[in-house]
Amino acid sequence: MNTIHTVKLKQSNMLCNRCLTNVVKALSLIEGIQELNVNLDKKLVKITYENDKLSKKVIREIINDSIVHGKVGKKIYIDNRAYRES
Repeated sequence: MNTIHTVKLKQSNMLCNRCLTNVVKALSLIEGIQELNVNLDKKLVKITYENDKLSKKVIREIINDSIVHGKVGKKIYIDNRAYRES
């Protein structure tokens, strides 16, 4: 049974609307997302999810990947690490 988790992250590298769009798209692809709030002005991301395979570290990795590289796509999780599906 999955537990409901809420994570709040300060994302100082989220600078523009494109960053915001990429973050929302990337996080929306995660299975079990229940709530997603991204505030560009405050550079805050709040996500509520039901997926025990995720961790705060993996979520931050997904966010950074979407901002820095503009990569948005389905990821798989192995031992709490995210890997992009080919």
